[in-house]
Amino acid sequence: KAQALLAYLALSAGQWHGRDRLAGLLWSDRQEARARNSLRQALASIRHLGQGLGVDLVVTDGDRVQLPDGVAETDVAAFQKLSDNDPIAATGLYAGDLLDGFTAPDVAFQDWLTGERAALRETACQTFERAVSQAANNGDWRKAVELARRLVGLDPYREASHRQLMELHASVGDRAGAIRQYQAC
Repeated sequence: KAQALLAYLALSAGQWHGRDRLAGLLWSDRQEARARNSLRQALASIRHLGQGLGVDLVVTDGDRVQLPDGVAETDVAAFQKLSDNDPIAATGLYAGDLLDGFTAPDVAFQDWLTGERAALRETACQTFERAVSQAANNGDWRKAVELARRLVGLDPYREASHRQLMELHASVGDRAGAIRQYQAC
């Protein structure tokens, strides 16, 4: 649960979180006193990790906790930063669902993670759409097709993505590819 807590804090670096919220997120099955004690132990584990790295990973202020901004870099933050300005570069950072393969330690954390995954996937789809358009506008058809295929893989039920890939195949004269994509859609 300390890993889950660190991930949660890292994804919102620089933001304060109430101890009650954090305890409820990771130990919702326990009474308040036990949950807060478990939170203290998890924070101590994170502090110990930080000491080994020579940084303060966690800052507390009374009933608030945060991971200071700039202490840790996440691929999510880098992806979101690049998403608007350089969508093609941003697509290189997107490797899949948020915390893919991570087993949620609590139902409340799983609910939070499910929402965050969906939001990030939607941002990724929009970024990939812009990247495909940018690559096509630059005349880099191979890159545009590659990105469009990844976009279809992100959300196979998104008709607009299939349509975009069909149009790319048609634009480069690959009529058979366009028809195959239509059939796959």
